[in-house]
Amino acid sequence: MAEQLSLIYRSPWIYHRVMRLLHGRNFRHRYEMIAAEIPEASSVTELCAGDAWLNLHYLKQKHVRYLGLDVSPFFVKAARDRGVEFRLHDLTKDPIPPADTVILQASLYQFPERAEEIVRQMIAAAGVRVIISEPVKNLSHSSHPWIAGLARRISRAPGHATAAHRFNQATFRALMEKFPQCERIFMEKGEREMIAVLRGEGHSI
Repeated sequence: MAEQLSLIYRSPWIYHRVMRLLHGRNFRHRYEMIAAEIPEASSVTELCAGDAWLNLHYLKQKHVRYLGLDVSPFFVKAARDRGVEFRLHDLTKDPIPPADTVILQASLYQFPERAEEIVRQMIAAAGVRVIISEPVKNLSHSSHPWIAGLARRISRAPGHATAAHRFNQATFRALMEKFPQCERIFMEKGEREMIAVLRGEGHSI
Protein backbone atom coordinates (compact mmCIF):
# COMPACT_ATOMS: atom_id res chain seq x y z
CA MET A 1 0.00 0.00 0.00
CA ALA A 2 2.83 2.42 0.84
CA GLU A 3 4.13 2.38 -2.74
CA GLN A 4 0.72 3.57 -3.97
CA LEU A 5 0.78 6.73 -1.87
CA SER A 6 1.47 10.08 -3.51
CA LEU A 7 4.26 12.32 -2.29
CA ILE A 8 2.27 14.32 0.26
CA TYR A 9 1.12 11.11 2.00
CA ARG A 10 4.71 9.91 2.36
CA SER A 11 5.98 12.90 4.31
CA PRO A 12 4.17 14.52 7.26
CA TRP A 13 6.36 17.60 6.73
CA ILE A 14 5.30 18.00 3.08
CA TYR A 15 1.67 17.21 3.95
CA HIS A 16 1.63 19.92 6.60
CA ARG A 17 3.19 22.52 4.31
CA VAL A 18 0.65 21.74 1.58
CA MET A 19 -2.23 22.13 4.06
CA ARG A 20 -0.87 25.49 5.20
CA LEU A 21 -0.49 26.62 1.61
CA LEU A 22 -4.04 25.60 0.70
CA HIS A 23 -5.64 27.29 3.71
CA GLY A 24 -3.37 30.30 3.94
CA ARG A 25 -4.13 32.66 6.81
CA ASN A 26 -7.26 30.64 7.67
CA PHE A 27 -5.26 27.47 8.38
CA ARG A 28 -6.09 27.46 12.09
CA HIS A 29 -9.75 28.29 11.71
CA ARG A 30 -10.91 24.87 10.49
CA TYR A 31 -9.19 23.16 13.40
CA GLU A 32 -10.62 25.65 15.88
CA MET A 33 -14.16 25.09 14.59
CA ILE A 34 -13.84 21.32 14.79
CA ALA A 35 -12.21 21.39 18.23
CA ALA A 36 -15.03 23.61 19.52
CA GLU A 37 -17.49 20.79 18.78
CA ILE A 38 -15.63 18.30 20.99
CA PRO A 39 -16.23 18.27 24.77
CA GLU A 40 -13.47 18.04 27.35
CA ALA A 41 -12.35 14.54 28.35
CA SER A 42 -14.41 12.84 25.63
CA SER A 43 -13.19 10.22 23.16
CA VAL A 44 -12.32 10.85 19.51
CA THR A 45 -11.53 8.61 16.57
CA GLU A 46 -10.08 10.54 13.65
CA LEU A 47 -10.07 8.82 10.26
CA CYS A 48 -7.42 9.64 7.63
CA ALA A 49 -5.78 11.62 10.41
CA GLY A 50 -2.72 12.79 8.50
CA ASP A 51 -0.18 14.54 10.71
CA ALA A 52 -2.46 14.47 13.81
CA TRP A 53 -2.34 18.29 13.96
CA LEU A 54 -5.89 18.49 15.36
CA ASN A 55 -4.95 16.36 18.35
CA LEU A 56 -1.50 17.75 18.99
CA HIS A 57 -2.52 21.41 18.93
CA TYR A 58 -6.23 21.50 19.79
CA LEU A 59 -7.50 18.35 21.52
CA LYS A 60 -4.59 17.35 23.74
CA GLN A 61 -5.18 20.31 26.05
CA LYS A 62 -8.84 19.29 26.34
CA HIS A 63 -7.75 15.90 27.74
CA VAL A 64 -9.46 14.09 24.89
CA ARG A 65 -8.89 10.34 24.53
CA TYR A 66 -7.69 10.37 20.95
CA LEU A 67 -7.12 7.65 18.37
CA GLY A 68 -5.76 8.58 14.95
CA LEU A 69 -6.09 6.24 11.97
CA ASP A 70 -4.41 6.49 8.59
CA VAL A 71 -3.42 4.31 5.65
CA SER A 72 0.05 5.89 5.48
CA PRO A 73 2.68 4.04 7.52
CA PHE A 74 4.78 7.21 7.35
CA PHE A 75 2.09 9.17 9.19
CA VAL A 76 1.58 6.36 11.71
CA LYS A 77 5.27 6.25 12.61
CA ALA A 78 5.59 10.03 12.84
CA ALA A 79 2.56 10.32 15.14
CA ARG A 80 3.67 7.47 17.38
CA ASP A 81 7.10 9.04 17.65
CA ARG A 82 5.33 12.08 19.10
CA GLY A 83 3.41 9.97 21.62
CA VAL A 84 0.07 9.96 19.79
CA GLU A 85 -2.15 6.86 19.81
CA PHE A 86 -2.17 6.10 16.09
CA ARG A 87 -2.88 2.99 14.02
CA LEU A 88 -2.55 1.84 10.44
CA HIS A 89 -6.09 1.70 9.03
CA ASP A 90 -7.66 1.24 5.60
CA LEU A 91 -11.05 2.95 5.54
CA THR A 92 -12.15 0.86 2.55
CA LYS A 93 -12.06 -2.39 4.54
CA ASP A 94 -11.26 -1.90 8.24
CA PRO A 95 -13.97 -1.28 10.87
CA ILE A 96 -14.13 2.11 12.56
CA PRO A 97 -13.27 1.98 16.28
CA PRO A 98 -16.08 3.50 18.36
CA ALA A 99 -15.75 6.88 20.09
CA ASP A 100 -17.93 9.72 21.31
CA THR A 101 -16.91 11.70 18.21
CA VAL A 102 -15.73 10.34 14.85
CA ILE A 103 -13.98 12.83 12.55
CA LEU A 104 -13.01 12.85 8.88
CA GLN A 105 -11.16 15.89 7.53
CA ALA A 106 -10.69 16.63 3.84
CA SER A 107 -10.68 12.99 2.75
CA LEU A 108 -14.19 11.91 1.75
CA TYR A 109 -13.48 12.86 -1.87
CA GLN A 110 -11.04 9.95 -2.03
CA PHE A 111 -13.92 7.47 -1.77
CA PRO A 112 -16.52 8.74 -4.28
CA GLU A 113 -18.27 5.41 -4.79
CA ARG A 114 -18.34 4.59 -1.08
CA ALA A 115 -19.01 8.02 0.44
CA GLU A 116 -22.53 7.22 1.67
CA GLU A 117 -21.41 3.91 3.14
CA ILE A 118 -18.51 5.56 4.96
CA VAL A 119 -20.79 8.22 6.47
CA ARG A 120 -23.16 5.48 7.66
CA GLN A 121 -20.27 3.61 9.26
CA MET A 122 -19.15 6.79 10.99
CA ILE A 123 -22.64 7.40 12.36
CA ALA A 124 -22.80 3.83 13.65
CA ALA A 125 -19.38 4.15 15.35
CA ALA A 126 -20.02 7.55 16.97
CA GLY A 127 -21.75 7.70 20.32
CA VAL A 128 -22.48 11.43 20.16
CA ARG A 129 -21.46 13.12 16.90
CA VAL A 130 -19.81 12.81 13.53
CA ILE A 131 -17.80 15.72 12.11
CA ILE A 132 -16.92 15.78 8.42
CA SER A 133 -15.03 18.63 6.80
CA GLU A 134 -14.58 18.61 3.05
CA PRO A 135 -12.95 20.93 0.51
CA VAL A 136 -15.47 22.57 -1.81
CA LYS A 137 -12.94 24.90 -3.46
CA ASN A 138 -10.16 22.90 -5.05
CA LEU A 139 -7.09 23.49 -7.19
CA SER A 140 -8.18 20.44 -9.18
CA HIS A 141 -11.08 22.59 -10.44
CA SER A 142 -8.67 25.20 -11.79
CA SER A 143 -9.23 26.46 -15.33
CA HIS A 144 -5.50 25.94 -15.89
CA PRO A 145 -5.08 22.28 -16.96
CA TRP A 146 -1.55 21.91 -15.57
CA ILE A 147 -2.57 23.20 -12.14
CA ALA A 148 -5.63 20.95 -12.04
CA GLY A 149 -3.61 17.94 -13.16
CA LEU A 150 -0.86 18.53 -10.60
CA ALA A 151 -3.39 18.92 -7.79
CA ARG A 152 -4.98 15.60 -8.71
CA ARG A 153 -1.68 13.76 -8.93
CA ILE A 154 -0.21 14.95 -5.63
CA SER A 155 -3.42 14.03 -3.75
CA ARG A 156 -3.81 10.62 -5.36
CA ALA A 157 -5.52 8.18 -3.07
CA PRO A 158 -4.20 4.61 -2.69
CA GLY A 159 -5.39 2.39 -5.52
CA HIS A 160 -6.34 5.28 -7.83
CA ALA A 161 -4.40 6.71 -10.75
CA THR A 162 -5.52 10.21 -9.75
CA ALA A 163 -7.94 11.72 -7.24
CA ALA A 164 -10.17 13.34 -9.86
CA HIS A 165 -13.42 13.50 -7.89
CA ARG A 166 -14.09 16.57 -5.78
CA PHE A 167 -17.14 17.92 -3.98
CA ASN A 168 -18.54 21.40 -4.41
CA GLN A 169 -20.93 23.15 -2.04
CA ALA A 170 -24.03 21.72 -3.70
CA THR A 171 -22.87 18.12 -3.95
CA PHE A 172 -21.46 18.00 -0.41
CA ARG A 173 -24.63 19.50 1.06
CA ALA A 174 -26.79 17.11 -0.97
CA LEU A 175 -24.84 14.12 0.35
CA MET A 176 -25.01 15.21 3.99
CA GLU A 177 -28.72 16.02 3.77
CA LYS A 178 -29.44 12.43 2.74
CA PHE A 179 -28.90 11.55 6.38
CA PRO A 180 -31.62 12.42 8.94
CA GLN A 181 -28.82 12.54 11.52
CA CYS A 182 -27.39 15.67 9.87
CA GLU A 183 -27.79 18.59 12.29
CA ARG A 184 -25.72 21.42 10.79
CA ILE A 185 -23.69 22.28 7.70
CA PHE A 186 -21.56 25.43 7.63
CA MET A 187 -18.55 26.99 5.92
CA GLU A 188 -15.20 27.49 7.57
CA LYS A 189 -13.89 31.04 7.62
CA GLY A 190 -11.78 30.79 4.48
CA GLU A 191 -14.73 29.25 2.59
CA ARG A 192 -12.51 26.51 1.24
CA GLU A 193 -14.20 23.77 3.23
CA MET A 194 -17.69 22.92 4.46
CA ILE A 195 -18.18 21.23 7.80
CA ALA A 196 -21.09 18.92 8.61
CA VAL A 197 -22.09 17.82 12.11
CA LEU A 198 -24.22 14.69 12.32
CA ARG A 199 -25.74 12.86 15.27
CA GLY A 200 -24.02 9.61 16.20
CA GLU A 201 -26.01 6.47 16.85
CA GLY A 202 -23.38 4.26 18.45
CA HIS A 203 -22.41 3.96 22.10
CA SER A 204 -20.40 6.53 23.99
CA ILE A 205 -17.16 5.22 25.50
